[in-house]
Amino acid sequence: MLVEMPHWPPKDDQARFLYVLLPVVLAVEVLAAIPKSPRWMAWVLRGVIAFGAARLLLHNTLYLVESDPDNPPWPTQTMVLILGGMGGALLAVWGALACLIHRTGDRFAPLALSGVCAGSAATLMMSGYLTGGQVGLPIAFALAGGALVWLVVPQPRNLSGLVGIGMVGLFGLLIMGRFFGKLTTPHAAILFAAPLLCWLPELPGVRGLWPWLRGVLRVVVVMVPVVIVGAHAKQTLDEDSKSNSRPGEPTRDDYGNFQP
Repeated sequence: MLVEMPHWPPKDDQARFLYVLLPVVLAVEVLAAIPKSPRWMAWVLRGVIAFGAARLLLHNTLYLVESDPDNPPWPTQTMVLILGGMGGALLAVWGALACLIHRTGDRFAPLALSGVCAGSAATLMMSGYLTGGQVGLPIAFALAGGALVWLVVPQPRNLSGLVGIGMVGLFGLLIMGRFFGKLTTPHAAILFAAPLLCWLPELPGVRGLWPWLRGVLRVVVVMVPVVIVGAHAKQTLDEDSKSNSRPGEPTRDDYGNFQP
């Protein structure tokens, strides 16, 4: 359960994420699912979302506007490079997963993506952004539910819609964790790139396996770096907790090992 729901109107990153970004991508994916809807139009709209997502989440923050003389905002050129680079990365990974599904008909990629979202939410909570992580967990569970439904539907359609919602959700979580929490850049980059490992079972020597076995393998290989990042974030949290505790003060381990 969320400690506190984001407020309306959406004035902070979490509110803009929940009340603006996710509804917009959902609307675009519903539009893309309409029969005979032009694919190029869907990808134009997805491109707009990809290149506008980071700008939306960072709107009116110290990164973009003057709010503290000691922390000036990014110069215009730097801002364009950072926001453009993040938008291009989102569109590239989004397109790679959509291409995988279109080419192979794979049903497991959305499930793997939901695992990355859940792992990212947990990592955010261990990186000093508790509420941001709590926002991500319901999204990950909803995505997992949709992915499990698609696994049993005889002839599923528009699996790329789940990928779009999952990728934008993952991107938003990582942006919030990196710029408003203590999520490190390497951790964010690894978590964001993890879904690309879904392509590994298409390598020669593996793609001849049964489709369901390749699908399970996709989920397994994608979750390996997610688990490693989560474990490292927890280790860092535990070390910080010990280093910041005063002499004689109980540590996290003391609480964990306490037996009444």
